[in-house]
Amino acid sequence: MSSQTAAVIEAVGLGHAYQTAAGTAAILRDLQFAVAPGEFVCIVGSSGVGKTTLLRCLAGLQAPSEGFVAVEGSKIAGPSAAVSLVFQDYSRSLLPWLSVIDNVMLPLKGRVARSLRTTRALRALADVGLTDARDSYPWQLSGGMQQRVAIARALVFEPRVLLMDEPFASVDAQTRESLEDLVLRIRNDEGQSVVLITHDIDEAIYLADRVIVLGGRPASVRADLAVPFGRERDQLATKAEPRFAELRAEVHRLISAPAAAPATTGGVTS
Repeated sequence: MSSQTAAVIEAVGLGHAYQTAAGTAAILRDLQFAVAPGEFVCIVGSSGVGKTTLLRCLAGLQAPSEGFVAVEGSKIAGPSAAVSLVFQDYSRSLLPWLSVIDNVMLPLKGRVARSLRTTRALRALADVGLTDARDSYPWQLSGGMQQRVAIARALVFEPRVLLMDEPFASVDAQTRESLEDLVLRIRNDEGQSVVLITHDIDEAIYLADRVIVLGGRPASVRADLAVPFGRERDQLATKAEPRFAELRAEVHRLISAPAAAPATTGGVTS
């Protein structure tokens, strides 16, 4: 990210440790990166490296042990109205006794008038292509449609930043591709910054403007790689690009490298 561009969300010297029966277990150490307005950043790393812990810190759901998170230049001490979070498990995040539109409106209850809640919920459902399902219940929808409802609920805040924790891990491959393209379209149309955690290297490269690789124990930023495919992408054509294969191999190597491997960069660093 250019130093001239103000960050919409930023991790500054961020670290986190848990207290265990055996003592203190450090998970993250001295993470430093920034996300520009409208930028799509994917974060990858081996299982257990601390990706979800990082996302919870970015969302203000967990206070870091060291450093801080800033949203639009201000340190946060809890959830920010400028940041929305989409969880992996849509079946648990939606309330089965509420209709689709009521699920989407729920975060606005007590904050804005009902008429405005309805207007914003209908717009969010239109963004994800589910206007016709407004009166259905989550249990009447497919998994992919339920995740679209969860995305609409995050969008109803009109956030500046959309955080996503493995949002497509529980759906089939075809639905996953459809949801990936949906999120790209929403980012392009609405202009949110997106930070997405994923285990899937191909997904990270296909979606992101930058891929941040976490590694080591405790984890730090092992690499911050620029992805050069522009905003308009295609599941077949983009993945057939020679540079796509090169980036896949580089990210795989970085994730698989021993914990002591030094940090590297591949085009940009924050």
